[in-house]
Amino acid sequence: MSSITLKDIARKAGVSEATVSLVLNNKTVVNVRTRERVLKCIEEMNYRPNPLARGLALRRSMTVGLVCPDSENPYYGKLMKLLGHYCNRYGYSLVLGVSNNDPEMETRIIENFVDKKYDGIIILPLNLKTNNSPVFQEIRDKKIPIVFGTSYYTGFKEDCVLTDYAGGSYLLTDYLLGQGHRELWYFVTDDKEIPVSKERIAGYRRAYEERSLPVQEEWIVGCDSISVEYGYERAKQLLQEKTCPDGILAINDYMAYGIKKAIQELGYRIPEDISLAGYDDVFYQMIAEQPLTTVHQDMEKMAENTVLLLMTKMNKDFDPGKKIEKIISPSLVVRSTTKKVIR
Repeated sequence: MSSITLKDIARKAGVSEATVSLVLNNKTVVNVRTRERVLKCIEEMNYRPNPLARGLALRRSMTVGLVCPDSENPYYGKLMKLLGHYCNRYGYSLVLGVSNNDPEMETRIIENFVDKKYDGIIILPLNLKTNNSPVFQEIRDKKIPIVFGTSYYTGFKEDCVLTDYAGGSYLLTDYLLGQGHRELWYFVTDDKEIPVSKERIAGYRRAYEERSLPVQEEWIVGCDSISVEYGYERAKQLLQEKTCPDGILAINDYMAYGIKKAIQELGYRIPEDISLAGYDDVFYQMIAEQPLTTVHQDMEKMAENTVLLLMTKMNKDFDPGKKIEKIISPSLVVRSTTKKVIR
């Protein structure tokens, strides 16, 4: 057990021991600034509550379940690490279940978390409008605290934390149109009605509309997978069949690097012949020979807000009728894979 006491934390944070206890027990009566100051002191002093003692006192497992669709995608890998960090700040352990983009596997993982009576569940959903499994109705009926991160399923929008996909897509598209691009292919999911694609497409269209420029439906490319491998295969196929576009946008950076390989294999230059952009701003920008123009998602803020929302919903004082949806603002990052088009 840590030798650091609540009194030590209270002294450093300039608050009472009672306030520190309220923060650790996720009470909403503590204002946000004070909560952040106390949590920062807890982290700096490396305070670790005894999970067994806290669990017995609170009648909780002190465990949160996380369902992730793809552990190989660097975006999810980074997000999982950050979610674990913020859960630990509240004294909770994070247990991971990887669904491998399989709805049935996702259901089994959630059922396992429910059976084990974990205190809350975070779901990073599949690229589907909904998962029709009865387990989601069970979650509703039992009022199990649940938060969706990065996207949501139909009926759970009020329980989510995600980036403003429409805003980020608009920033990127508007920038490229302003640089003289006209034909921009956008690689999204095959089902264009799921949130992660629907919102992006809306931002993309808005940028064209505001400049009174036409968009052809064939420029919005539905993809069976958003992996690096599929990006490579699909881009290679289309570039062999069609006239070269001014630029290609990908739903994520992971897919963009597959598209990049296809462009270069076919003898095109980036950005001289085709501009290329992604979405996420994940770590390999730092090691790539040609860093990617992209939309930056503040993953630190996404993880922090996801865990904070879950902790709020786990509080016995939480009003289940209260609807909460947190949208994190993205930002545009211009790098060497895009250029100005001279017409």
